Amino acid sequence: MGEFERVRWAVFESKDTEEVAVVDIFERRLRRMQRRIGAWAQVVESWMVNNPCALVMVTLTYARVGDYQAGHIRNYMNRLRGMLKDDLLGWAWVAEIQKRGAVHYHMMVLISEGERVPMPDKQGHWEHGLSNVQRARTPYYLVAYAGKKGQKDFARYPRGSRTYAASIRFGDKTLKELYRRTAGLPGSGGVGGWRYRGSSVTEGYARGVLAKRGRW
Repeated sequence: MGEFERVRWAVFESKDTEEVAVVDIFERRLRRMQRRIGAWAQVVESWMVNNPCALVMVTLTYARVGDYQAGHIRNYMNRLRGMLKDDLLGWAWVAEIQKRGAVHYHMMVLISEGERVPMPDKQGHWEHGLSNVQRARTPYYLVAYAGKKGQKDFARYPRGSRTYAASIRFGDKTLKELYRRTAGLPGSGGVGGWRYRGSSVTEGYARGVLAKRGRW
């Protein structure tokens, strides 16, 4: 069992009482991903009804398992933004771990009608393996990938890697605020009336804390 797999727990203690709670970080991370990607799809679908735009599915694959680096997906997005500029209306992506152990990206890109997304590997925007581009009918394709729990074993992802991202660049402030609320993005930035007893700990540590309170 690897170190990242073992430290999948967070322990919280109430600031006002002596209550203690344990959270499965992996499960929480998965739910957060699903909520944010779902909110993105909902807002994009509504926008597409009355606005001329196109939705494109992009996949990015590594040729070799060990080629992953954290900045690769950021570099691709920077190149795409630089090429499309204001015609890039929004995007979202989800990372998966393939059976062979390689990171694999599924991405939805919303662009102005008449624009196109070139094949990333042919264009030189993705230099690490193969890619694919095809038109999509609905943003909810990406929701399905976010829901593949069997491919979201966070212990197998490279440590510190991002597993999803979403952004909208269209609409007014009201629409963008609606997206933030739906995605659960606003908030205090903390854990309310709780404080950490351990932010990334082993199951043994979590059991020990709860055992002292007679909770485990």
